Amino acid sequence: MPDDREINFEEAAADLTPQQERYRDNMRHVRKTAADNLRAARKLHRRGDVRGTEFLEKYRRAVDWGARNPNPDRRAALLDWAAQLEGTRAMVEQTRAERCTSFTPEQWEAGEETLQTLRQGITDTRALAAVARY
Repeated sequence: MPDDREINFEEAAADLTPQQERYRDNMRHVRKTAADNLRAARKLHRRGDVRGTEFLEKYRRAVDWGARNPNPDRRAALLDWAAQLEGTRAMVEQTRAERCTSFTPEQWEAGEETLQTLRQGITDTRALAAVARY
């Protein structure tokens, strides 16, 4: 991988497809919404409102479980997210291979759509990681 000083990020970002740009913008939107919700919950918690406390507890459990939103401008976060998507894809493929005779055609088609979505997410995430600034 070239040194960051050698990368022109504006040119690199121009290589993204419109779908990958939407994917990045959606990631940013989800992170902004989550941050806004977290700030609001902290304010409620400081005021003694139970709703804020409950939200913070749910948020902490989700983070402990591993659910989070990657930063689309940080290469390490994107590569970690791609690795998680790879693990999920492998798990779905393994499950389909083990139980292929017990699926109905609708379930098989839904599984194929899930795999296609995961594959596309992995591709898009890796493309974003290649042009990430940090």
